[in-house]
Amino acid sequence: ALTDLNHAIQLKPDQAWTIASRGETYRLMHRYDEALTDFEHAIQLEPDQAWAIANRGQTYRDLGRYDEALTDFEHAIQLEPDQAWIIASRGETYRLMGRFEEALTDLNHAIQLEPDYAWAIASRSQTYRLMSRYDEALTDLNHAIQLDPEDGWAIYESAVVLRLSGSEGAAERWHRVVEVFQAESVGEGRKAVWAAGNLLVVLCGLPDWQRAQEQVDVFLSGCTSCHQIKEVLNDLADLRGALSVDASQLDPIVSRLEAALSQS
Repeated sequence: ALTDLNHAIQLKPDQAWTIASRGETYRLMHRYDEALTDFEHAIQLEPDQAWAIANRGQTYRDLGRYDEALTDFEHAIQLEPDQAWIIASRGETYRLMGRFEEALTDLNHAIQLEPDYAWAIASRSQTYRLMSRYDEALTDLNHAIQLDPEDGWAIYESAVVLRLSGSEGAAERWHRVVEVFQAESVGEGRKAVWAAGNLLVVLCGLPDWQRAQEQVDVFLSGCTSCHQIKEVLNDLADLRGALSVDASQLDPIVSRLEAALSQS
């Protein structure tokens, strides 16, 4: 992708859309400084390009620069008020900031615009869970699973919510999510590494500590990026906050991941 975009930019150096597309490619590769450089250049060329502004906002959010992300999302929404993905992106930013009521307002709006917008539905379910509104969280998660029965993260989240609420069916969901992530982790490539990391989180949540210790080796033996290790650490921190997890078992796993991160 970068080879083609670089070539296109050489042919037409002032095409804002092409420059912004390269910025989005850098963002997906977690090369955030280069992404920001391209988005800023594209926005200088076309100051009202909502797509570039919103994707710069996503880059800021990925970097944890939430106030700057909100500024970009608000500007982009002013330019294009009915873009569900931009509204949902602002809602997700509010969720990460702990501003749950504002997150729900945006996520509800995005889902009204696109009723089967699975990413927004999943984000809203996490917001409900963090607010201890478990019935509403489970309704959203069941909807997400209906839209994609192989959505492992929705199945995992539903297992967490069912355990928190003391409802039936939690064991079945835990079993099912292990199956999904085990199947996805077979083979090579980025998707398999993500699935291996997700499986590690699930095994800690079950808990199955022996398999979790073994899964650390599997996860780290893949072509694991710093970003993927950080995401697993974030998910384990969320798990620790949501469920009663044995710290004496979880802490050594976290320490191994942090050591691998520092060495990468």
